[in-house]
Amino acid sequence: VDDDDDDGCRGDGGGGGGGGSSSSGRDDDGDDDGGGGGGGAPPLDARLAGSAVTQLYNYARTLEQLEHYDEAERIYVSIVVHHATYVDAYVRLAAMAAARERHHRAGVWLDKVFVLHPHHTDTRCMQAVLHMRRHELLAAQKKFEEVLKARDTKHDAYALVALANVYYTAKFERQDKADSFLRHAFTFYRDALQRDPANLFAANGVALVLAEQNKFKEAKDFFIQIREALGDRVMPSVWVNLAHVYMASGQFVTAQKMYATASARYYNDKDIELLVYLARAYYEDGKYAD
Repeated sequence: VDDDDDDGCRGDGGGGGGGGSSSSGRDDDGDDDGGGGGGGAPPLDARLAGSAVTQLYNYARTLEQLEHYDEAERIYVSIVVHHATYVDAYVRLAAMAAARERHHRAGVWLDKVFVLHPHHTDTRCMQAVLHMRRHELLAAQKKFEEVLKARDTKHDAYALVALANVYYTAKFERQDKADSFLRHAFTFYRDALQRDPANLFAANGVALVLAEQNKFKEAKDFFIQIREALGDRVMPSVWVNLAHVYMASGQFVTAQKMYATASARYYNDKDIELLVYLARAYYEDGKYAD
């Protein structure tokens, strides 16, 4: 069963500014000076010394979103060199390192945040995500539990869903405790959904557990509601999981349609695992030539 867990930082405070970017860029001669042309904006170090640091941070965020990671990293590092307490820059450095699977480096940046802000919720969640990526489930569990034990974040929806994901994942590794882990996962998904009925990740989690418990009708109803609520948002696992439920219910033709739609719409028919699911649906339906 596929699980769309929100596997990253929830965002940052915008560096004290909005989401806009500066007009900085390269000179006509192609040299990258951080936006400081000969007769234009002052050089990077000069702007870091003044109030323009927020604009530089937002410019780096834009570069990051455009996947110009090296340029963005250079600016973030310059920011923390000149402004050692600029937490959001450390967070972005950690997020970029994690995205490029440089987990140790990401951890180093997050440690610097904790020195400045020991109770920084997003950083604690990012640490937990790093543990998840390294498959250190117990460590991830403890980090998310720390967030939920804090007075200001004891009902944090992100942490509730993420902790449920930890238990859901652990169930596949400890068959002797699978039922217990599944119950814990359901409890946290349900709590998140009760506090925020529009939380599609929590709803998806509830449906996952129902499907694991062979409650296919209830699971199908959940997945259909989630699919209808998605709008333009991308959540391919809903289609795949719905197809799984139809397969388990013996509705092979409908499952074929769900798998085929997800494969074409979200993966350009290049995801091997999904194509195997589709082939199995044809096989179970007796369509061996397909």
